[in-house]
Amino acid sequence: ASSCCFLTKDLTFNEGYDSQYIFDFKVMTQVNSDSGTSRKIRRSGESDGTHDAGEDDGFAASITGISTGPSGSSACIGESLEFTPSLKPAFIAKQQGLGPQSKRGKQTVDYGPAVFNDPHGRSCFDEMLANEEEFSG
Repeated sequence: ASSCCFLTKDLTFNEGYDSQYIFDFKVMTQVNSDSGTSRKIRRSGESDGTHDAGEDDGFAASITGISTGPSGSSACIGESLEFTPSLKPAFIAKQQGLGPQSKRGKQTVDYGPAVFNDPHGRSCFDEMLANEEEFSG
């Protein structure tokens, strides 16, 4: 391999497959040497670890430190938390006039078999739709 390339099998998504991956930083590609599959890659700057606090942080910050416990069968995350978005009243009124996004265009609720057959998953999706109804309908 030339000096532009990096070869490795040590990738989390490659566990159990042991394919050799070639990263070519001249043409910015990742190639699976077994299958020949080539994907474009891009460089991104190193984060300094800081960012401006914004609305995206609101709910995430409110659930920091909450875990599902040892059984993993706790109630839906955020079930007992209140989150008030910082949106302008005119925007909220407009969205409420349009109704819940998931039901616009006469959409029906269909969770599919994986969620429908899982009581916990179904309750979480039901809670999500109730929150959507509260905030936008």
